[in-house]
Amino acid sequence: MKIIIVGCGRVGATVAADLDARGHAVTIIDQSTGAFDRLPSTFGGNAVRGDGTDEDTLRRAGAGDADVFLALTEGDNRNVMAAQLAAEALAIHQIVAKINDPVRAEAYADLGIATICRTDLMSHALLSHLGLAVGPAPRVREAVPHPHHDNPPAVAAGTAVFVLVVGGGKVGYYLAKELIDSGHEVVLMEKNAQRAAEIADDIGSIVIGRDGCEGNHLAEAGCDRADVVAAVTGDDEDNLVICQMAKHHFDVPRTIARVNNPKNEALFRHLGVDELISPTRMVLGSIEQDIPVHELLHLAGLGGGELEIIEAQLREGSPAIGRVARDVPMPEGCAIFAVIRDDVAIPIRPDTVLATGDKVIAIGRAECEAALHGELIGGDEPVETAAPPAEAART
Repeated sequence: MKIIIVGCGRVGATVAADLDARGHAVTIIDQSTGAFDRLPSTFGGNAVRGDGTDEDTLRRAGAGDADVFLALTEGDNRNVMAAQLAAEALAIHQIVAKINDPVRAEAYADLGIATICRTDLMSHALLSHLGLAVGPAPRVREAVPHPHHDNPPAVAAGTAVFVLVVGGGKVGYYLAKELIDSGHEVVLMEKNAQRAAEIADDIGSIVIGRDGCEGNHLAEAGCDRADVVAAVTGDDEDNLVICQMAKHHFDVPRTIARVNNPKNEALFRHLGVDELISPTRMVLGSIEQDIPVHELLHLAGLGGGELEIIEAQLREGSPAIGRVARDVPMPEGCAIFAVIRDDVAIPIRPDTVLATGDKVIAIGRAECEAALHGELIGGDEPVETAAPPAEAART
């Protein structure tokens, strides 16, 4: 069998050496070249330096046609994210993730990821030594198909809700302050004790100095009664795990995740995170709006990424200038809904005539972009600089 292992720590290196000795084709991935020193000199497989939570790295390692995928790093959240990436993006069928937190291990087995919990194994071994163990030793928790979760209902404007914010960096701190000022109930979790104490001195006892990735800590913070959980740490894998634990283990109606790497956005959406906050997309979008290019600007994504709000500034030569907005041919699935003129937003009316300098705001599917570009900008089809921020970040 072709086996991919992420993590060349003590466990990963031992498993890789054993599987290699049994005649399997083994590739092991780790971010540290020094980690491969744990492999025996007889190891005949491949060692790839890279991030096991990055799809490009996994494909470079040959994971696209692997039979088995083992996520065995020392980080639970890295293992969870790597395992889900292998399942969703690479369609590997046999996957096991090592998870130390028993609550998280059980939750992810329920979410369709087979898990093995070292904590359970060690506890059972200790109890057996004391003559207190009952039943066989814990084994891999088999993946259990999980039900589809529909989109959560929106919170009505003016309604006070309970928001659990995880991550006490600048984003989490200011988010918590704004929510408090707006009359909402807020709990903020920050695993760094010193940082948690600093925030508590400013906004009070709503701050909990705990790791929001731990299931028991989420329970202590009242996750089971939260209306919204916002995971805004600086680590994508942590934010993904927090949102999935909240959604599927604590039945939280709405989850929001900060996504630092734009390449992870599609995975987060596919794995059930309701809303995404992308600092990279926001910065790139702002830069695009400040550069006077003759292209379409992508302002925001809607409908799980299927729709885009797009801005086009009409300059000399635009075929739309002088035309009534309703007479501008729009591709199917796309519509103009507003014009910004002299910094004032004007809704589209039957007699709205488009003029030089207008910023036309449209909504449509990505495949409409070329036709929309021709009607509002004119000339050739969009060039690469007009790509959505998430795509631009890859180049």
